[in-house]
Amino acid sequence: MAKEANNTREIAKNFLLFVIKNSSIHGFNHLADRRRHMIEYILWFIGILLGVFGIFWLSQSTWYHYQNNPTVVSIENNYQEWNTIFPSITVCPDLQIEPDLNTFNEFLVKDPKSYKLASSDIGELQTLFSKISNWSYSSPSFSQDNFFIDGKTPMTPSEYARLFVTTKNSFTYTLNYNEIEELEDEDLQVHMTEHGVCFGYLSKVSEYFNPIPEELPDITSKGENLQQQALKTIGVAALSIYSSQEVYDLNIHQRHCRFLWESDLIISPVYTYNACRMQCRYNLGLRLCGCVPHVYRSFGKEEICNPEGLVCLSKNRDLLIKLRDSNGKRVECKCLPPCNDVNYVIDQERNIKWAFGCELRWGIIKYPRIRFKRSVLFGFTEVLVSIGGSAGLFLGCSVLSFVEIVYFFTLRLFWYMKKYNSTGLESP
Repeated sequence: MAKEANNTREIAKNFLLFVIKNSSIHGFNHLADRRRHMIEYILWFIGILLGVFGIFWLSQSTWYHYQNNPTVVSIENNYQEWNTIFPSITVCPDLQIEPDLNTFNEFLVKDPKSYKLASSDIGELQTLFSKISNWSYSSPSFSQDNFFIDGKTPMTPSEYARLFVTTKNSFTYTLNYNEIEELEDEDLQVHMTEHGVCFGYLSKVSEYFNPIPEELPDITSKGENLQQQALKTIGVAALSIYSSQEVYDLNIHQRHCRFLWESDLIISPVYTYNACRMQCRYNLGLRLCGCVPHVYRSFGKEEICNPEGLVCLSKNRDLLIKLRDSNGKRVECKCLPPCNDVNYVIDQERNIKWAFGCELRWGIIKYPRIRFKRSVLFGFTEVLVSIGGSAGLFLGCSVLSFVEIVYFFTLRLFWYMKKYNSTGLESP
């Protein structure tokens, strides 16, 4: 047994010396040359170790660059080839609930799930609906007494959103277009936001929320007030950023942004930056008050806030709105910007007295002449080139050197062992 073990060690030693002596990696052959002095062995061994360390250090830096910062944002000005998306809009009435009592009652009667409420005092019920529907994070602290009729609440928290949409303010509107025939079939879509019941127009994801065009308003979004008997004209300028096709192949951690379909949110099947912040408020409200407000999509998993819960949220409104504590420390939301985005900035605004109700006109007055492009500057090909260059610099390696190592420890080793077993060959 001892003799067999010695033979195995001798075979392994001879084969390893053969590999080192015949390898194309610089410096290895000196370690297998029996004519070298011990000091030379030590110097070459140290040199090879330093070379391996250099390769590892540069390769690690290269890989970190590829994993954490492979993209770059540049400016394009070939505006003749662009298609600029027409801006969408969100309308949120100041009066959330239908003000006409008869119409309000008709809405309740038509709803098979809420017709029984029509037997209540309609005036008090309408007042109750208005108080709750006007709740938002920015509302002053509410009293729980505002949510009851004769000491009782006629509806459960899970019914809030549905009832408010059912009895929403049914204002009339007309949509006109200037030379945009494909928009003639568009209509306002009703959805819940942190501002309450709102109406979205020309939104790509308005069936979920209302982006502009791929974003949605949250409680911090600033809007424009439209007055009765007034004409407001708004002209906007657009600034967009888009991602090249190579960016789509990177993971989220590498590009530091998300596409619309990469949602990890509970409240939304699509991802936007504001939706992520809303999810953050959703989680924070759940942690602070044990419930979530009715303005978010309900999946039946979390408790919808009752009057006591809404009062609790109102007491924490500064933290929930700003997502910063009293010391200015940010709440950890981990919200990434969208990979493709269009920002609209109001460039012109006019208000004129108008005798024909309330009218809003908006459009793009300046088509963009520049836009930002997110592209890959340091891709996987550059990683291979950089690591290969480091290996060539420190040890004179090439791709064939690594192929050679695989060859030595597969085919060459196989034939060596086969010949040794048949002839007792001592040298490879």
